[in-house]
Amino acid sequence: MTATSTVLVSGGTGFIGMPVLERLVAGEREVHAIPRRPAPPEIEGVRWHHLNLADAAGVKRLLARLRPEQLIHTAWY
Repeated sequence: MTATSTVLVSGGTGFIGMPVLERLVAGEREVHAIPRRPAPPEIEGVRWHHLNLADAAGVKRLLARLRPEQLIHTAWY
């Protein structure tokens, strides 16, 4: 993985998502996350994108804009 790799995490404010984000920002990555909560916690190095994952067109636009090399899906019930 290069120092400029882009990672997108869904469910970034959840029980699994938060520790994943913390580990990712400790590395040399550009970290983006989609939170479920309207006001996600301040985590230095994370760029938050408010988006409903059921909005296929919105997800497609975000992926086209970010072009992440990795996706970590932690959003579920």
